Amino acid sequence: MKLDSFKPLLSGHYIFNPVACVLYVVLKCVEPFCGWLFPEEECKLSWRDFELLSFLLIVLAVKNRKWKPASWQEAASMVFLFSKIANFVLFARSDLRLGIIYLILCLVLFLLFPEPSYSGPDEVHFFRGPALDDALRDDPSVTWLVEFYAPWSPPCVRFAPTFAELSLRYNHSHLRFGKLDVGKYPIIAEKHKVDGSAVSKQLPSLVLFEGGKETKRRPLVDRRAVITPYTFTEDARKHIRHFLRTQRRRPHSYASQLRSLTQNNEIFAGDIQLSWPVSAKGAKEAIEECQIQFRLRRWNCSSLPESGTLFDPILNRASRESAYLHAITAAGVSHAVTASCSAGNIESCGL
Repeated sequence: MKLDSFKPLLSGHYIFNPVACVLYVVLKCVEPFCGWLFPEEECKLSWRDFELLSFLLIVLAVKNRKWKPASWQEAASMVFLFSKIANFVLFARSDLRLGIIYLILCLVLFLLFPEPSYSGPDEVHFFRGPALDDALRDDPSVTWLVEFYAPWSPPCVRFAPTFAELSLRYNHSHLRFGKLDVGKYPIIAEKHKVDGSAVSKQLPSLVLFEGGKETKRRPLVDRRAVITPYTFTEDARKHIRHFLRTQRRRPHSYASQLRSLTQNNEIFAGDIQLSWPVSAKGAKEAIEECQIQFRLRRWNCSSLPESGTLFDPILNRASRESAYLHAITAAGVSHAVTASCSAGNIESCGL
């Protein structure tokens, strides 16, 4: 876990909310506050208080085990929520007026100190109005992973760092990441079957567009507009594997152009979209090495044209040059893929 992820701890949200979570215990056990607010009770927690606090700990333990939050922000948000509920019950049980005051205090904290939004680096394109539909129509060869979000939604705020990390790691010419604010552009959101209301169960929604068409989304929405609940609690690597596993042998993939690959290379490059740029990088390195090795002998090594296949007709000839080029290309791709897997840049290496 990076230290940058803990910078939000300096915000008012993570300073005042913990205070609100322990407010009852402090006021009940510390003089002179307990004498002012609880004049008829002792300055210590009662057995009933301990019972409720123990129940809170049990609920948090069970919830954490079942829900498995993906980040410390989500875990903190869950602790804040249930702790405030417990504090409200404790205050209201002693004096209803104290419970109402505490409820107002929590509302003020929610309005003045919302959960801080992500402000780090990313490779995300923010769409405005019909720009999303224009991008899908103008260049269907690009695969888009689009997040429909609302800046006021806590789940969207907590998912923002994960989406930014995915974009930084996996963005390339064939795979782009985008966002659309459902509050600003409700018509576009409605067109793509995303509810942007305050009670929506679809925020955030991830939609994968391939060939200009929607192919996958989470949460799922069937033809009757019934939403299948989905919580983004998985690790970022699981998200990318879940959404970006492509079908075998797409015609525009690098695998269809790298005719020098071994069978394992070809299966890997054809099945896993994230390996395409890695395979291309390995092929380029192989070509450069080939040109260096045969420059003095003036052998006809291939180069990368702007369009068409990556290799010229030399590969179709039965010669030492073509045999060497086949071998070094497979070796270059294998080296690039192995290095990327070792560095953790491709999460599907074991599949």
